[in-house]
Amino acid sequence: MKKPILILAVLGLLTACSDKKEKTLVQGETIDLLREVRTTHQVDHTLQIIDSLEQVMNRIDTLSPASERPCMTFDIIRNRLVPRYEAFLKAGHNKEALTTATVICQAIDSALTAQNRCDAAELSVIYETQQKERALEQREAVERLHLIIIIGLTLLLTISVIALWRIIMTKRKLHEKNHELFDTIQKAESEKQKAENGIAIECETPIQKLYRQIQELMHNKQAYTESELTRENLAQMLGTNSRYVADAIRKCSDGMTVTDFLNHHRLSHAAHLLATTDDAVTLIADISGFNNRSYFNRLFRERYKLTPSEYRKVAKERGRE
Repeated sequence: MKKPILILAVLGLLTACSDKKEKTLVQGETIDLLREVRTTHQVDHTLQIIDSLEQVMNRIDTLSPASERPCMTFDIIRNRLVPRYEAFLKAGHNKEALTTATVICQAIDSALTAQNRCDAAELSVIYETQQKERALEQREAVERLHLIIIIGLTLLLTISVIALWRIIMTKRKLHEKNHELFDTIQKAESEKQKAENGIAIECETPIQKLYRQIQELMHNKQAYTESELTRENLAQMLGTNSRYVADAIRKCSDGMTVTDFLNHHRLSHAAHLLATTDDAVTLIADISGFNNRSYFNRLFRERYKLTPSEYRKVAKERGRE
């Protein structure tokens, strides 16, 4: 009669328990008693212990919140139902043993269902975790891509700013160089003109006199504007021999040929028109005595180190200063 008294004491103690740790301790002692049922050989005592323990276990379930009550598991079947089945067999209560066996089968089905449900829940958690990890990886990949794009755009913008700055600085230097070149050209032209005008008429040699006549023909009648003009035509206009014309030009203009001399005046005339008019470059080349645009552009650049358009731009800017 010792074990029934022990179980009633445990039941009373469990009823008075309010602390979770104490309840857990009582549960442990109750499970120990259930294990002792399997070793007892007193059938009546065994049945009494089984009934009392069933009350204790039901009381444990009643004291536990619904959310904390365990689902049917194989441990519960082994610790609560199997000892009851074995006790009925020992007592010869076959009907009750069969009923308990049926309950055990149903409990096994419930335990399997609960186990499957737990496995499904665990798989669902694993799947959700994997989905979250995959979403996190995708988000990190997108963020890395955005970062790469931002870095690329920043580098591109930086390179563009540097390139733009270099272009501006190059244009500024070219602009200053063109202005200096224009001033140098104008100064050289002015000095050359003064040198030509500084020759005293009374001290002229025949060659210089003929050269002065050629210059007057260029300045007064602008004979160079005729694109087909030759030294024979010049000699005819001046009433002299073409060889004398060529000699005068060569000796008085630093070794120029007649063609170079005429092109020199044509280019000076074109430069003047570029600086003072808004006529098209093609038209200016034509009225200056050039019938070939590319030939005019090449000669102009060789002399002034600027294209006709660049020369016009610099001349206009100088005119506004």
